[in-house]
Amino acid sequence: MPAAADDVARKYVLALVEIAQERNQVDEIGDALGRLQEILAEVPELLATLSHPGLGDEQKRELLTRALGERPPTPVSGFLDLLIRDERVGILQQAADLYKQLCDELQGVGRAYVETVLPLSSEQQDRLRAALEVLVEGRVVIEERINREIGGGLRVSIGDARIDASLEGRLRQMREAIQRARVAPESAGAVN
Repeated sequence: MPAAADDVARKYVLALVEIAQERNQVDEIGDALGRLQEILAEVPELLATLSHPGLGDEQKRELLTRALGERPPTPVSGFLDLLIRDERVGILQQAADLYKQLCDELQGVGRAYVETVLPLSSEQQDRLRAALEVLVEGRVVIEERINREIGGGLRVSIGDARIDASLEGRLRQMREAIQRARVAPESAGAVN
């Protein structure tokens, strides 16, 4: 998504975060957005339908309510109405993630996405969290994802920082080092 579109999405979602905090509904609203994001991932045609100009605003609201299976919290309903009215339903794809990110920023929390082959024990999570909190100089919440493709070790993403201590990452680094070593002598010989 282009930066300008990200800025627009951020403004809409930030307004929702502020309302959620005022009403002490941060978790409830986050859960509703998460459910909606899951539904959009499972049924991608829903977003295309919601974007169709031939469908009226009331029909779009009804479709979203039926997709959720229940009436969302009032602030979420208002958020959805606003997106429908302003023809910005595309924001829904990233709303839950952006909502979490903005809540974290306002609370001074860093969210670390950790990929591992096997789940970390609570002791391993505690040690990793402590190390990351020193790194970012603040509180860290860990979200763990199982990814068998990394072979072993772990990958951590927190903000813009990426730490790749996976077996896959180490093997890639070794391949790159070998390729650089092969190219270096050839290019050194070509200069003489």
